[in-house]
Amino acid sequence: MHYRTPIETPISIAIDLNNIKGIKADEIQIYTSNNQLIFNDDGLMYKCAALSDPNVDKRDREGPAVKWDHVNLALTNAHVKKVLTMINAKNKYNFDFSDNVLTINDATDNAMEYIIEVEGSGTFHTQVHGMYLVDVFMAPKYFTGYVITLGNNTPFKVSYACEWLTLDYFVAPMIEQD
Repeated sequence: MHYRTPIETPISIAIDLNNIKGIKADEIQIYTSNNQLIFNDDGLMYKCAALSDPNVDKRDREGPAVKWDHVNLALTNAHVKKVLTMINAKNKYNFDFSDNVLTINDATDNAMEYIIEVEGSGTFHTQVHGMYLVDVFMAPKYFTGYVITLGNNTPFKVSYACEWLTLDYFVAPMIEQD
């Protein structure tokens, strides 16, 4: 997670998503105080302390660079909302990209398929468990769009941002064996 303050003081924070799942309000306050990131929805307050490990402070503040063959695909909120309607946390999902078409289908019982025309080049495939996708595609109404990084049986990366916050999620793929 990358957080920018008006005075451009970067901090690194680890957030346990299970602790903030209780936030149900349409609007929440997110602010920093005493080197903490605080979520407040007038009923639930969750504080995340900044990571203070000297090794963390010395490293590059950006997420890890993707060093494998991949394609970055931009999805709109409408695409993400449609994906959310098809995801079942108990199933596996194939993400296949070829010829400017991303195909997402239910690998467990082939009950659903969603096709998105999107710019990119190459041919890529990965399979991800729905349990992780539910958490990754969690807040489409707060962000203008998503970028997914897709490779061949490599970590699946989802990035989204608003004016002051950038989130990058990496999900381990389900490696298929020949």
